[in-house]
Amino acid sequence: MFGLYEVVKCLSVKDSDSSEQSIVNYAWREAGEVNFLALVASTGDIILRYCCSGHDPVISHIPWPESRSIVCLCFDPTVSWLLVISEDVTVSIVPVLSLMDSTAKVNRLWNLEDVTVLRFKRQQGIPSVVTWWHTLDDRQIAIIGMKNGNILLVDLSTRKMVHQFTLETRIHKLELVEDDQQMSTYLMITGQPLVQWKLLLECRTQELAMPVDKEISDMGYDGLSGRSLPILSITQVTEETRGLFQPQKLDQFPRSVILQPQCAKGHHFITSHCSKESTFQVYDSNIDRSPLFAYKLPIGSDIVILTDKVLLAMTRLASGKKLYVIANQRAETSMDQTKDFNKDAVLQQFDIPQNEHLLTIQKKSFPFYWHEKCEENMRQKYNQDIKLGLTSSGSWQPGLTMSHDIQLTNHTVLDGCIIITDSSVYEMKPRISPERLFLELTFYSESAHVENLGIGLGLDVNTLYEKSAEYLLQRGHVAQAIKFCKVVKSTSYKLVMYLAKYGYVADAISHLTLALSNREISTADRKHVSNLYLHCMVYQLQDGDMETNQKALINFLVTDFYYEEKQALDLLAEHNLNEALLELAMARGLVLEALEILVQKGHIGLEPCHIRKLIEKGFAHHLIRASNGVLLDGLTPNSLVVLFCEKPILAFHNYTKLVPYIEDIETPVLEKLCEIFDPSQSYLGSHLGRQLLYSRRRRGSVSSMTSISSEGDTNTEQMETFPDISELIGFFFTLVLHLNKRLDSPTAEDLIMMKPKAVVKKARKSDVKLRKRKLKYQMKLVSCGAQHVGVVRNGDLYTWGRASNGRLGQGDLVPDNPTLVPCRVDTLHQLQIKVISVSCGGEHTVALTHQGVYSWGSSLYGQVGVGTRHMYSRPMLVNFGHHCISVVCGLFHTLALTHDNQVYSWGWGVHGQLGHGDPEDQLTPKRIEALSDKQITAVSGGYCHTLALSSLGEIWVFGCGYFGQLGIGHTTKQSVPVKMEKIPHKVKMIATKYFHNVAVTIHNVVYNWGCHPYNLRLNAHAVRRARQAGTAVSDPVERFLVPEIVDTSFVHGRIVKASCGKSHTCLVTLDGDVYTWGRNMDGQIGNNSRQDVKTASMVTSINDKHTIHISSGGEFNVAMDSEYSLWVWGKNEFGQVAVTIHNVVYNWGCHPYNLRLNAHAVRRARQAGTAVSDPVERFLVPEIVDTSFVHGRIVKASCGKSHTCLVTLDGDVYTWGRNMDGQIGNNSRQDVLGLDPTDPGRRLRPSSNMKEQLIPTRCTALPSVKPLQSRHLMLSRSRSSSSDDELLFLIIHKNIEGCVKIYSEIALLKNNTILHDFVPHIPESDDGDFVQSLCCFDYFGYTRDLQSDVGVKNSRCVVLTILEHLPGVCNCLKLLRTYVDHQDWLSAAYICLHQTNYSQALSFHLAALSHYKSSLDSRFTEVSKTVVQNYIRLCVDHKSSATEKEEVYRILLLQIMKFWDKMTWKMFYRHQLCFGELDHLDENLHMSRRSSSSEPNAVVFTCGHNYTRQIFMEEIMTKFEKEITDGHTKLEKCGSILMQYYQRPGMLCVACPKCVVNALHN
Repeated sequence: MFGLYEVVKCLSVKDSDSSEQSIVNYAWREAGEVNFLALVASTGDIILRYCCSGHDPVISHIPWPESRSIVCLCFDPTVSWLLVISEDVTVSIVPVLSLMDSTAKVNRLWNLEDVTVLRFKRQQGIPSVVTWWHTLDDRQIAIIGMKNGNILLVDLSTRKMVHQFTLETRIHKLELVEDDQQMSTYLMITGQPLVQWKLLLECRTQELAMPVDKEISDMGYDGLSGRSLPILSITQVTEETRGLFQPQKLDQFPRSVILQPQCAKGHHFITSHCSKESTFQVYDSNIDRSPLFAYKLPIGSDIVILTDKVLLAMTRLASGKKLYVIANQRAETSMDQTKDFNKDAVLQQFDIPQNEHLLTIQKKSFPFYWHEKCEENMRQKYNQDIKLGLTSSGSWQPGLTMSHDIQLTNHTVLDGCIIITDSSVYEMKPRISPERLFLELTFYSESAHVENLGIGLGLDVNTLYEKSAEYLLQRGHVAQAIKFCKVVKSTSYKLVMYLAKYGYVADAISHLTLALSNREISTADRKHVSNLYLHCMVYQLQDGDMETNQKALINFLVTDFYYEEKQALDLLAEHNLNEALLELAMARGLVLEALEILVQKGHIGLEPCHIRKLIEKGFAHHLIRASNGVLLDGLTPNSLVVLFCEKPILAFHNYTKLVPYIEDIETPVLEKLCEIFDPSQSYLGSHLGRQLLYSRRRRGSVSSMTSISSEGDTNTEQMETFPDISELIGFFFTLVLHLNKRLDSPTAEDLIMMKPKAVVKKARKSDVKLRKRKLKYQMKLVSCGAQHVGVVRNGDLYTWGRASNGRLGQGDLVPDNPTLVPCRVDTLHQLQIKVISVSCGGEHTVALTHQGVYSWGSSLYGQVGVGTRHMYSRPMLVNFGHHCISVVCGLFHTLALTHDNQVYSWGWGVHGQLGHGDPEDQLTPKRIEALSDKQITAVSGGYCHTLALSSLGEIWVFGCGYFGQLGIGHTTKQSVPVKMEKIPHKVKMIATKYFHNVAVTIHNVVYNWGCHPYNLRLNAHAVRRARQAGTAVSDPVERFLVPEIVDTSFVHGRIVKASCGKSHTCLVTLDGDVYTWGRNMDGQIGNNSRQDVKTASMVTSINDKHTIHISSGGEFNVAMDSEYSLWVWGKNEFGQVAVTIHNVVYNWGCHPYNLRLNAHAVRRARQAGTAVSDPVERFLVPEIVDTSFVHGRIVKASCGKSHTCLVTLDGDVYTWGRNMDGQIGNNSRQDVLGLDPTDPGRRLRPSSNMKEQLIPTRCTALPSVKPLQSRHLMLSRSRSSSSDDELLFLIIHKNIEGCVKIYSEIALLKNNTILHDFVPHIPESDDGDFVQSLCCFDYFGYTRDLQSDVGVKNSRCVVLTILEHLPGVCNCLKLLRTYVDHQDWLSAAYICLHQTNYSQALSFHLAALSHYKSSLDSRFTEVSKTVVQNYIRLCVDHKSSATEKEEVYRILLLQIMKFWDKMTWKMFYRHQLCFGELDHLDENLHMSRRSSSSEPNAVVFTCGHNYTRQIFMEEIMTKFEKEITDGHTKLEKCGSILMQYYQRPGMLCVACPKCVVNALHN
């Protein structure tokens, strides 16, 4: 039993035991929070008890005249008036509410200060019962039942009798029956003996209503406004309605059944109580229907009250009277009435005093805040007692228990009752809410007993147990709290939340692990569990083994897909767990968001290891974009260089960030930077060539730029935002400058060499190896597995075909074995991961992206590569750690090729196909060590073997060779790669898929070896039959053990692609033609037949489509043409040849108007003798709509009132249905109906879409290629595919009046072949320097690299080479200033030499000689002499005017003289050094000026002054000699040489002594 209720005595009419006063009659009514009780005492007086919630009850005594003895009484529905009936049928209306509560507002229908008495003509009989009827039309009617069977209806307002009738029984009880819609009111009449009638009092009817709007009627809304319908009432009976208002005897129920109207759960019911069977059934207001509920009651139940949660049953047995509180849900039973009463349904029982006679029990409701108010009062009293010292704070007050510390937001308030006996009135009221009692019992009682209460009352047991568990955790009772939560299985995540909240993290993690392993947990709960697990793991990192816990955290972040990713990023950043944060971001494609969060949290400085990992995974660009490059400010220079080395394009845009740190950067790092900014390298060289093309295109025509689409051209945008090439080359010069300052040690020969071309020529004399180029991405836009297909389109991956084992990557929502149409892999799309290449295996798929390798599908052998053997239905990031350029799937193993020619393998390895020397499976990528030095450029995987192609054209094979797959002449397995030497020429291309292989040599010869077991069996049968016929035939196996040449006599053109299926082969030539041969049972050959083809034949149906990619599955093929259209043919049992779109449209339901039309059509058909089924049935279930005219995949659907619209992927709109208002859009008002309404049994079945395609058919299920993927972009993509013969697409744009004409020449580059060999094929251009610049660019890009040209890495000679080939992009003046500022005199001299500024060059060169004097040692004099002589010869040989030469000579002489003076040379060396060259200068000068010298006695100088010899010798020379010996400008060592020189006759190739002295002074 449960103490839910308590019974208290409200009043008693006996003052003492000897008092004879008793209660003889009563009336009870409640309305809202107000209730009234009227008692008629044996003395004839009335006792009123008025109760309003929140106030104490008020009891009043009303004396009543003895002349009007009371026989029955009742309240009105508003409990404002009391209706009293006397024996003489005098009606008295007492204003009880105004008497008991003077503040109450009462409608003044009758006298509020006194009793209103209504007298009627005396009737035969005595009244026995009365009830108050408030009609639908707001009339107040008193219904009075007489002992003789008469029933009177009296209008209390008009004081008239409005109706009366008679039943042949004594009237015992009158009760009103209403429905929930207030559409009708009945009178339930109970007579004695127990006979019951039902009488209609009033109803709303539609038959007399005004016609409604047709539109409203068609839509079925005509019955919603029932209150506005006219009312038929028994008070206004007409001849037409008289039959409606006749009493109906309820003969369908036995005499042991008593019907009674009751209210519960906000609805009106009629209950039937069978005292014989002790059953209690509940009907709606219409008892003609089946009962809604059935309950079993205790034996002897007399009065039963229905409430929301419980039944209140009063029993009368010999043992006494008892009141039972019965749980509805426990007492409910079926209709067979065979079950006994469930004693567990009894929640509580009360005994009625034996000395009191029970009159009745009446239902009483309590307000919703009842329990909150009671608990608040108890707490206030408790606190008051503490203040008064009546109790201590640690003790509990009666009524308050430990459970009251738990906050409840909602209390269930059970209905009680009023118990009326002949002497007292009792009230059974709720003592405690069921929720509070449940919590209290959880601490002290058994769980079964507690659950009985919760289940019986329909409580939220889960929530209550959780509250109990949380309360216990607060007090440290972990075991009991866990016990509670285990009872409620679905709320384990809340237990974990509480455990974590109160510090029990280890317990929380263990429970979360169990919860995550439960596959039956709902998605919503799994999300909660995952989020909690993440928080617990992060919290646990603060204590314990950091490394182990962090690995577990990272593993959870990568493998779980249910936690909130953005919330996880914030959490990890807040706790400074950058490593886990970045691992999550890289796995989910949220790197940019993660970096933004780090910046917001102030974590700008990333660890170098984190930066390196981001760069390795392809997220370098995100470091730049995050918060506009704020993260770069926190990086060290070395970290920046690491970033720029991985993403050179980022270095070009952000090189200025390195300028302040150049002097602090380590030397190896500087060398890496030099490699990046080297214009001859592929990084900058490619952008240099594009900018040259772009700049010319911009100069050619302004209108050409306006022809670009509004979306913009990607290359154009890059060119407009790319930094100025001259600035980048200038930065490269700065790097070279600083590097040479650190590694500076020029030789004497380097100091002597002055002409740039001579320097470069000298450097090239040594045998320098050509640059080793790294492999480019091998893009594979189409790939076929055994029974599924993957296609890359617009950077997204689309898959279709068989979907079992998750091979399509569409997630867990896909059933196990369906056939799916092409669908995008949304996981990669949502993570903003662009797919480069795809490869499909037997039951798995691998995608190569810029962010790394993603894999999914079956990993039974580890072929997914994530370290487990599970099945993954979504893409998983493979922890590869290397720059992968190609991924290839075998049937059950996977291969990867890196940019540095390394091969990795994983998956099934039992036959040695992984190449690791053992038969073990590999669950993660492992490098094939035996191929590390073989320069592998391509790989291909078969069923259980692998092929690898080297740069030398050699094939390496390993794996199973039982069916000749290895081509080495025997069937032995090879677990390590072995070289196949059976092909005499270099191989440029390999292909395999199952058991046979294809190789194409550089001479366009095709070899084939290996055989499928099925074909081998057929060959064996053929050989056996031939031998039986006497024909000598060799072993069929031997011919497949070694490669044999395939007949390609019908193949025209150079072969550029090859593909193998299960038993067929495909080739693609440079012209885009496709050739196939092999088995053809499923049309895989594509020749519109099933006949096998033994020689390569052209697939003529697509010979005009220029195929660029092809891939073969088991018995089907998928090809892509130059317009990116897909062509498919072959087997289609799983929809892998996605030609027909499965557009199956279903329709059900019908508009009422259309249903009426169908009904009329069916009626006419039946009248005509046609058998037609019910028109309603066809709309009750979905039926297929005829979509035979719908072309393309349906992507949108919309429904109108009576019409439907569809939209296909191509943007076409299809409509059908009613068309009165033109909604079909076909320029008419004629309906377009999909089905004949007179033939509802017809169904449209789609034809089978799984037929083979015998000829290539275009696949239209994929979205079109974006406009930005133009033709030349497609060609440039083809360049990235690595093969023995690489396609070079040379595209030269020539602008003519705003139109861009593209001239393309396709040439095959062979290893070291340079572009100059193909220059004659380039169309002639008016812009000669453009073609020259393009050739210069390609000189850097496709021949030797710049470092190889100059011989010494990063030497000063690279400056000369760049100035020689790219003079237009070099700012020589700025460059010269840079080198002079850093005192790199030799490089400055080289620049001046390039500009033919010999005088300035000599100045810098002499400064360089002075700087390197110590390193030259004894050779210094010899080197200096050679340098001076070389400069003088350069001046003499330079083609310029005589005046220019004179100026150069003058400056040269001054530089030489200054150098002599500084070096303090002896006179002998000066004469030896200069006079020979000075004589040569004099001779040349006299030859140039001989004709202009008219005065043989004159002395002429290059400064423009001239004198007669006499004046010169006597005056000028005298002053000069005195100045150089005794004056301010002393030239002690070289003055004598000048004196001797000035004494020569004629023109002197020097300045006059005055100018020399002035120059020395300045």
